[in-house]
Amino acid sequence: TNYGFAGEIFSNEADFEAFDHMSVGDRIILVNKNKWPECMIDSKLNNATECKAHIDVELEAMQLEVPIESVIIWTRTKDSPTSNAIVIPIDENNMCVGRSGNGYISYDWEWCSQGRDVLSDPDDIAASRKLLKPSKWTTEVAGTKQLQCYYYAFYPELREWHTNIHQYVGGDYENACSTREGMRKYEAARLFGSVVDDGCQMIPPIDCGGLSGVDACNMVKKH
Repeated sequence: TNYGFAGEIFSNEADFEAFDHMSVGDRIILVNKNKWPECMIDSKLNNATECKAHIDVELEAMQLEVPIESVIIWTRTKDSPTSNAIVIPIDENNMCVGRSGNGYISYDWEWCSQGRDVLSDPDDIAASRKLLKPSKWTTEVAGTKQLQCYYYAFYPELREWHTNIHQYVGGDYENACSTREGMRKYEAARLFGSVVDDGCQMIPPIDCGGLSGVDACNMVKKH
């Protein structure tokens, strides 16, 4: 009997039980380390939509306590629905690692701010988050995680940000506390002010090393 997807991974019940009791992070790492050969180039499912459907069926068969969901990451262009988002890659500890693992994040195109108002209508905000709909794991696990970061006393707004981050921006990740080095960068950015003026311009690389993903998001969005 095969347990879950790809029988060579779970060839017996003991292996499946071990997987079923892993932390969510460990499960994701294990899943990410394996491939579905059916979805590789020159395979029978060389189509993103069909491949996702196939993976979803096999993941559902695992009957995990907190289901893992598959997501199609399309090649991003300036016309993509998420082209106005700055991507913040994080590691398994939910810390910002940057696009190349060097702690820097960047934006590929000119950022144009002229004539654009900040979203304020609740319906418009809700619609904007449909592209980043949180998974069941986020709403039941990550979204309920309570932190006690040392800097809450100095930045009470970050405590509130951590509490409501998934409601504000959607997405799938856990909260985490930044390091002291990261918070020095956060404070420097807060004092320096916005790097975006009216009109269109390239955004310089942003150093997020030492910051948690959620704090890096706050720094980029608000400072």
